[in-house]
Amino acid sequence: MDFAHVLKNEIFRPLAIVFIPGATAIGPWVLIFGHYSKKIRWFWDLYPTAVNVMIFVAVMAIGLILEDIGSRIEITWDNFLNAKHPERKGKWKQYLQLNIQDELVGQRFLRTIYIRFKFELSMGPALASFTVGAIWLNGLQGVLSVSSMAWIATILFGLAGYLLYESFASSDHLAELHDYIIEAPKVQK
Repeated sequence: MDFAHVLKNEIFRPLAIVFIPGATAIGPWVLIFGHYSKKIRWFWDLYPTAVNVMIFVAVMAIGLILEDIGSRIEITWDNFLNAKHPERKGKWKQYLQLNIQDELVGQRFLRTIYIRFKFELSMGPALASFTVGAIWLNGLQGVLSVSSMAWIATILFGLAGYLLYESFASSDHLAELHDYIIEAPKVQK
C-alpha cells in the first residue's frame, strides 16, 4: 500500500473541498468585521493566536456549509440528468453495491473527477460570497475605482458561474464513469 498516495488524498481532499472554499468565502468578511468593530480589532491585537484559531474554525465551518450547498446543487444536477437519461437512474445504486477485489483504473480516475466536481460545487458559492464581500470592502477602503471593481466583480461572478457550469458537466461525466465501472466486472469475466 502506498501510504504517501493515501496521505496525499486524505490531506488534499479536505483542503480542496472544505478549506479553500471556506477561506475564499469569508476572507473579505473578516476584514469587514474588523473595520466595523474596535473591540474585534482590540481583541485581535491582544490575542492573535485565539483569533486565528477562531478564523480557522470559521473557515472550516463555512467550508462544510458550502459543501452542503454544493450537495444540494449536485442533487439538482442529478435529477436533471436522470430525467434526460432515465436509463442511468438505478446505476448509482448498482455502483455502490459493487464488490470489486482489485481497484480499477476507472475508480482512481473517478476519484480525481469527484474531487474536482466537489471543488467546483463549493467554489461557485464561495466566489459569490467573496465577490460581495470584496465589493463591500472596496466601498469601505476605496482601494479600486468603481469601474475597476465592477470589472473584477463581473469576472469573479463569471468565474463562479463557470464553475457551476463545469460542475454540471462533471456530474454527467461521473455518471458515465459509474456506467463504465459497473460494466467492468462483466467485461473481465
